[in-house]
Amino acid sequence: MRILITGASGFIGGHLIAEAESHGHNVIALSRLNLALDSVINHIPWRLGELPDLTPFLPIDAVVHLAHDFDEVSSSNRSVDGTLLLFQKLKSLGVARQVFISSYSAGRYAESAYGRLKWKIELAIKNDPSSIIVRPGMVLGDGGIFSRIASWVRTSPIVPLPDGGKGKVPIVEVGQLCGDLILLCEAKLNPKNQEFNAFEEELVSLRDLTRSIATKAGKKVFIFPIPLVILLPLLRAAEYFGINLPVSSDNLIGFKCNQMASHRSSYEG
Repeated sequence: MRILITGASGFIGGHLIAEAESHGHNVIALSRLNLALDSVINHIPWRLGELPDLTPFLPIDAVVHLAHDFDEVSSSNRSVDGTLLLFQKLKSLGVARQVFISSYSAGRYAESAYGRLKWKIELAIKNDPSSIIVRPGMVLGDGGIFSRIASWVRTSPIVPLPDGGKGKVPIVEVGQLCGDLILLCEAKLNPKNQEFNAFEEELVSLRDLTRSIATKAGKKVFIFPIPLVILLPLLRAAEYFGINLPVSSDNLIGFKCNQMASHRSSYEG
């Protein structure tokens, strides 16, 4: 197959390219950054909101939409407008299967900027027969928010957690996620109602996840509980002063709202 991947230079994108090529597929990679990969692929420099010339690569069998604008909340509507613009362009080119990577945070309950933007895109494409909406949990691997949290746990003897880490987190290994995405592109998985919730059936507490990271690193950590109502303004203050922390205020808002999520794992049963 010929599979197009947007946001291909990111954490999931790199793993997905390798997974696609291990299945013998040809990859067309769209990204704003250069790809530091050994494999020979078709790379097109691209940003959300642009319409690349894909004519030389037709026909395209499937697309995985990974790209998202994380730069500024005020400009992040590029994620919605840019994704939908490309979605419609690809549809006009005859692409019959478009896999959109949404989020566990997406839903009517969403208060985080990230969750709200993903939800907007879901609403716009959910009735299109070419679309498949995938909602991953926290992706475990060598990148993303999990990697930042893990790095903190490995280097700091004290780990502050919102309300002691009792809140639940959906998780999925990056290899599992990428394998499923390729199966969806190949039409070897049949998502219910064109939706696939990619996270383990049993959610884990943030506290248990932190302890698991520490155990694998051969460390002991002291978990310092901080009330969420105190932690949120602290994160906002850190962002105001340009202090980089493993999680952002928007991450924390998403975590809080996720406790109300009603998504059910597609791995159930």
